Amino acid sequence: MADIGAAVGLRKASLYNHVSTKQDMLRELVERGAALFMDGIPPIAEGADPAPTRLRHAMRMHLRIVAEHPDLAGVFLHEWRQLEGDARTRIGDLRDRYERIWRTMILDGIRDGHFRPNLDARFAALSMLSAANWTYQWYDPRGALSPDAVADRFTDLALDGMKYDGAPTGPERQRSGSAISTHASDDRPPMTTATGES
Repeated sequence: MADIGAAVGLRKASLYNHVSTKQDMLRELVERGAALFMDGIPPIAEGADPAPTRLRHAMRMHLRIVAEHPDLAGVFLHEWRQLEGDARTRIGDLRDRYERIWRTMILDGIRDGHFRPNLDARFAALSMLSAANWTYQWYDPRGALSPDAVADRFTDLALDGMKYDGAPTGPERQRSGSAISTHASDDRPPMTTATGES
């Protein structure tokens, strides 16, 4: 309980005053983690910069959150499926929204000619988030790479795979569908889900 309190910035006694069940406790943690991402990324995604630049800045922000708040980030990204009832549905919908923010940036890049026209935007978004969301497991802030440096390496790999150089790209594929379900359930990749673990 003390460790959980530390993760949300509450003393053990205060935590008991805030929550009455384990589900309440988990919901509190997940919602605090969600707020970090939903407050940090949308202003970047909605900016006027080209899509590749927005994706880079969004990845940096995502990694800063993971590095600075590994406990809350980990709970939001991977423990949310332990929620029950309306809380689980609400958080699942929120994670879907977060993934759509990334997908929209990629679709903007396709529209503006930065990325390949046959790129599967949903799959690309999930791939980027899948890489980013596990960093809380292995990132060491005492190591040689800053969160921004890790983010830039992820982004460089992603942009290199998505970029459009005018060469033939093969048959046009449906960008918004793919075989990945959009329903918030255990069967879909987490937000990686965004949209997380993957």
